[in-house]
Amino acid sequence: GISVRKKPQEALCKVGSIFEAPAFYDYMSGWDNLKVLVGLSGRFDKAAATEVVERVDLTDRIHSKVGAYSHGMRQRLALAQALLPEPEILLLDEPTDGLDPEGIKWFRDFILGLREERGMTVLFNSHLLSEVEQMCDRVAIIRAGELVYEGAVDELRDDRPGVKLEAKPPEILGSVAEDFRGERMGEDRWVFPEGTEIPDVVRSLIERGAEVSEVTPVRRSLEDVYLEHSSLSKP
Repeated sequence: GISVRKKPQEALCKVGSIFEAPAFYDYMSGWDNLKVLVGLSGRFDKAAATEVVERVDLTDRIHSKVGAYSHGMRQRLALAQALLPEPEILLLDEPTDGLDPEGIKWFRDFILGLREERGMTVLFNSHLLSEVEQMCDRVAIIRAGELVYEGAVDELRDDRPGVKLEAKPPEILGSVAEDFRGERMGEDRWVFPEGTEIPDVVRSLIERGAEVSEVTPVRRSLEDVYLEHSSLSKP
């Protein structure tokens, strides 16, 4: 590899990045912004820029002033800028923040396609854990500047049976869940040891006189596991 300390310019030329609020010259066109910003770190290649602009679907507006761009268009321009050096590593810092659902899906599909096509390493920083779950192979959870978990997304999830249970009175629900060694995961969600038959849990509730109003199977999300690890790391 190349030492960032000894040869920072050579090392960073292989890295592209997008930040939450990319900065551009609003009085200049998208094309002129690319010429200036890409030119700061290397040679501006007109043919390569034209291809990238077309790929991020900005061809029709690339010569308009950036000040008239929507947030989604600014993110696409930032993506074009990040890809022009043909980086080996792409850093994404909250890239979908402020985008509408359609824009988020477009961005996700684009990055996944890029990763598949080029084998590019993508580091994705986001508080939108559902997006992390869909885009990433591996996850690192950081709390207060400390790494509290690192591993594969599939390992982070839990295959234990989960269920949304609503029953009254809550005392009976808590007692039955305890008998089946259930763990509360939120106000009305429970996770039971692997092999637990949920119908047996419901049957026990009814036999003890509980009024069961909802039983819905649920899969633990990355958000659930994130909250677990965050709480475990609290002093």
